[in-house]
Amino acid sequence: MTASSPAHDHDTARADSNPLPPLTLAWGVNPEETDRNQVQVTATRELTDILATIHAQALRRGVAQQIDIWEGRLPDTTVNGAPGDAAELDDFLPEPFLQAVIGHPERAGFRWLGRDRQVQAVRPALPLLAEPVLYDNGGATDPMSPELLPLTYTDVEHILTVFLLHRTRADDVAWADLREIL
Repeated sequence: MTASSPAHDHDTARADSNPLPPLTLAWGVNPEETDRNQVQVTATRELTDILATIHAQALRRGVAQQIDIWEGRLPDTTVNGAPGDAAELDDFLPEPFLQAVIGHPERAGFRWLGRDRQVQAVRPALPLLAEPVLYDNGGATDPMSPELLPLTYTDVEHILTVFLLHRTRADDVAWADLREIL
């Protein structure tokens, strides 16, 4: 999908006419704060603009970027001003919890994480990369297996646009159980 795609044609009415909560995108670490970069989007143009910005920044750095995406806001998990532990946070993760990896010149990844089922979007005809890709995992740089990057940036943009507008998985993309991939 590109900036001139048909999805943008009905974008303007989306925020006013659709009572769905915004999508929150969180990635990397904000150098001015102790938290991650975070933005909420309600329209396709906002979504594609922020994805393009994150993608371009990651390409310049040479390290792909993981983005966590969810509907609305996460609940406050602090206890008396201190962060709750990771096990408690898992109990508060929204359903679904989405993860995208963009910022590689050839590949991207997208996972749909639900409590009962975790799937990954795949393009079976796309050949795998020869080696792992380094990606920013919330401030830490880790290698990601080529099997977890079976898409292109355009695929991820399309999948997230469908989710923003319809709150469903894109049905023109294949989905594989993550247990079969890992």
